[in-house]
Amino acid sequence: MGIAGCAMHPAPTRPGTFTASGAEPDNPLIPADSTGNDGIDIIDNLFAGLVYVDADGEVVPEAAESLTSEDHRHWHVRIRAGQSFSDGTPLTAESFVRAWKTSAKQGLKAVYPYAVIEGANADGTGELNGLTVTGELTFDITLTEPIASFPDRLVQNAFYPLPEAAYLPDGTIDPDFGFHPIGNGPYQLAGEDAWIHNQSISLSASPRYTGPRKPRNKGFDLRFYTEADAAYNDLLADNVDVIDEIPATARSTFKDELEGRAVSRPVAQVVGIDIDAAQAPHFGYDAEGKLRRRAVSQAIDRELIAHRIYFDTVSAATDVLPPMIAGHGVTTPALSFDPEAARENWRRAEKISPFDGEISLMYAADGGSRDLVEALCHQISQTLGVKATPNPVPEFSAQMTAMRDHTIPTGFFRMSWSMGYPGADNILSGRFIPGGGGHYNSYDSTAYTEAVSLARASSGAEGVRAIGDAQAILLEDLPTIPLYYANVNGGWSRNVDNVRFTWNGNPAYWEVSLRNRG
Repeated sequence: MGIAGCAMHPAPTRPGTFTASGAEPDNPLIPADSTGNDGIDIIDNLFAGLVYVDADGEVVPEAAESLTSEDHRHWHVRIRAGQSFSDGTPLTAESFVRAWKTSAKQGLKAVYPYAVIEGANADGTGELNGLTVTGELTFDITLTEPIASFPDRLVQNAFYPLPEAAYLPDGTIDPDFGFHPIGNGPYQLAGEDAWIHNQSISLSASPRYTGPRKPRNKGFDLRFYTEADAAYNDLLADNVDVIDEIPATARSTFKDELEGRAVSRPVAQVVGIDIDAAQAPHFGYDAEGKLRRRAVSQAIDRELIAHRIYFDTVSAATDVLPPMIAGHGVTTPALSFDPEAARENWRRAEKISPFDGEISLMYAADGGSRDLVEALCHQISQTLGVKATPNPVPEFSAQMTAMRDHTIPTGFFRMSWSMGYPGADNILSGRFIPGGGGHYNSYDSTAYTEAVSLARASSGAEGVRAIGDAQAILLEDLPTIPLYYANVNGGWSRNVDNVRFTWNGNPAYWEVSLRNRG
């Protein structure tokens, strides 16, 4: 989660609640229309999907009683009986199917996960005629191809249900619903004025929720901060109870300062350098380009960056997938720091076609990446003898526009990918197959796409091997140069216990218990 709001907040006035750091959502809280982590974090607590990821990283049923398939393409869903939205509206199969179909038809911002459902377009829009309600609590899903890990995908916010109150008379989703959302999750808005824009949002435990995330508290307030330092200072003073971002100024000291109330461990987020072949003719996927990509990768000392810049609060990347994802563990010399091999690969590329340009590495100045990018450019320049310079843009939105429009000078840019669900295909397809939500590198390989398709259809040990085969192709072509796996670096106050962080770095709010408050 990002940080966005103020400093020195008073203790909460609602009995049995705690406070956490947050940020103003970038969109109204409509599940399939939200793409920013800050909004999704709130939505994940207001809504319950068919499945969820528990604090141990396992995908387990939530609203679903069962999800079954004999061929991994045709799935049958049965919803657990007796569930409702926070306004008392019963939760039915239609609550899911109508929400997905309407969101796809309206082309909301986060519908791309629907692309695997029959009748969908490559971007997730379309009719979704692969969805069929078969009973009050049952429906069928037909996919475009067999996907053994399909239940893992259902943790994404696009797959949440909606109540009748979400729709306008013409059948479309009411934009205003996102400012007063009614969900079926463990929490609900704490009253009409719960969301004070650019300041805070308050959630209360929902008495109607009957699922596995039953809160051990009465609710929480997300306080919006503009600076991570302000949130951390409030944490030290016990004026905020849970934060999930430690500022750079405290990375080397926070574990000691918080006296056992801190966490730093890898989450499902990979940070790297993407190279858009459409804008980097010497760095394409031909023989010359592959040599240059490998040279750049081997010129980078990942361990040194993790230690010197991040004080060991990130983990050096060894392959494309984070450590907690099945299929992680493919090794390659391409991701090892080897200056001599880097220079040799660069020399071999020069014999194919001389490079007389420079490398500029784009990054968003508001994302705290300046030290990283400056270090990367220094290492690349020193090792390869080529000019590499940082190319900051003021805001991440400007970088996103350049990524989408393929207008990045030299094609090099810092890329961070937070996984939407804990399955390898989220990265393998989402980042490196055209149409994926993070496909900005112009990579398009028939061999790779076929390998990913085989991995999708496989499960168990066979599936892990197939994921490894797909990764091997990626690590040969290097459309991305993985740098490190992000850690969740967080802490909690003396007022709370049982603070855990989930697979994607968000606090498991429902598990937090109160120590010094009622």
